[in-house]
Amino acid sequence: MEKFFVGQQVPTKWGIPQQYSGGHLEATPDGFFIVLGLPRMEKEEKEYLRTGKIAVRIIEEDGMLLTLIRFGSSSLIFELPFDPTRYRDNRVAKLKGTVNTVQIFGLDTDTVPATIQVLRFVSIPRKLLDRWYGSWDRAALMEGFSARYSEWLKYLFTYTTLQLWGQAVHIGNLGEI
Repeated sequence: MEKFFVGQQVPTKWGIPQQYSGGHLEATPDGFFIVLGLPRMEKEEKEYLRTGKIAVRIIEEDGMLLTLIRFGSSSLIFELPFDPTRYRDNRVAKLKGTVNTVQIFGLDTDTVPATIQVLRFVSIPRKLLDRWYGSWDRAALMEGFSARYSEWLKYLFTYTTLQLWGQAVHIGNLGEI
């Protein structure tokens, strides 16, 4: 298991571009990562990422799912796209039933490579895990899922993050069972 620390530059294999602003969910052989990029991360943003309550909502349609998270009552809302079919080593299925936590990386993307400013480790609510795995199991059976998912995301991203948050269904809070 790779170790990370605040102030560390992220591995170049992560492919985080300079000035990246956004988030995504990753599956590693050891568990889940949420990668959040903010250029010139401010002290207040770091504090929200480090200690703020993390509400989770989802948008689900035709076997596709988009997770959104919000830190407290702040404007820090992130979409977390995830295509489980891009992992050829079947890691998503291997994590099922064995992992109920996620490691959150808050990155300052003003630097090259980006630097870790916040590390946080939280539990994933059972209700969210059930929705994730149900959706991802269906994705594995869908012909051409990646292309369909990309098109669906392209459509969703015609809306603002705040509009998506308003349309999404509350599913729980990270850090709660």
